[in-house]
Amino acid sequence: MVSLLDIVRMLESELPELNTYPLEYPLNSPKSAVLVDMQSTNPASAGLFALNVQFKVRETHPATGEAISYQIRNLLNNRTDIQLGGLQVVLVQSVNPVPLYMGKDSTGNYLYSNNFRFLMNEGGNK
Repeated sequence: MVSLLDIVRMLESELPELNTYPLEYPLNSPKSAVLVDMQSTNPASAGLFALNVQFKVRETHPATGEAISYQIRNLLNNRTDIQLGGLQVVLVQSVNPVPLYMGKDSTGNYLYSNNFRFLMNEGGNK
């Protein structure tokens, strides 16, 4: 079974310079940080199921936030070679053609969202 922490660990291993957290930014986290959240909206069909994964980038400058968002997008879009929680990721596809600007948080940091669809093989690698 795949967990949110599997996705966080995967991003940390691929982009170790990012401060990556599941679900919410910790109170003491740096201003430059990435939040990861996921949802599964469909039951498995023919051994496949989809996860919707959001990577929310928080940065002090909009150009840096957008650049980090594109770095995540370039890393993940159309990938087929990822294992998460012992399951095979068949395909990762970006839902948005560009990172989405989400405004500012309460302390004035810029927020950008990258949304992906992870198509998972429930049967693992066979």
